[in-house]
Amino acid sequence: MSFDGVLKQLTARIRNLFTPGELEKRNDNGTIRVRTCYGRILEGKEAFPYGFITKATKGKISILCGGGNFDSIEILPVTSVESAPELNDGDTAVYSEGGSSIICRADGTVEINGNSKRFVTWDELNNSLQQLWTAIQTHGHTGACAGSLGAGTAEVFASTNLANVRLDLSSSKTENIKTG
Repeated sequence: MSFDGVLKQLTARIRNLFTPGELEKRNDNGTIRVRTCYGRILEGKEAFPYGFITKATKGKISILCGGGNFDSIEILPVTSVESAPELNDGDTAVYSEGGSSIICRADGTVEINGNSKRFVTWDELNNSLQQLWTAIQTHGHTGACAGSLGAGTAEVFASTNLANVRLDLSSSKTENIKTG
């Protein structure tokens, strides 16, 4: 092979080490079809870091070709920033095409689908409601009551008998989302 031939082959392999492309479609067998920037159609599985997987429906991809050879490809995850949430330096986010997101802010806060509402833990809410319920149950009035012993007679009574009514929030407690 001539020097020119070797140089062209080497150049092509170097150029093919990292090839940009676009997601064409997801196949039923778990692979994806991609179109390289050179118009070549390739199919393969996406490579994800341990503990993370996604199934984007559109976006840019990067193809890593072992030795610059298209027969030995690794498709890096699809990237799309169209629906990405706004991040500050040091923030990390997981988000979906539909708009849901979890943002871990550099200041230590976590935002789940936005930051317009405050998170209340089950234990805090339950304790506060139990205290309120106890206060309601034990609250009494001194004064006359229609149908009582007589007008002007002082007696202690509750508005209604709540002693046997229980405030049970146990079905609303979740063990899947925890906070510190």
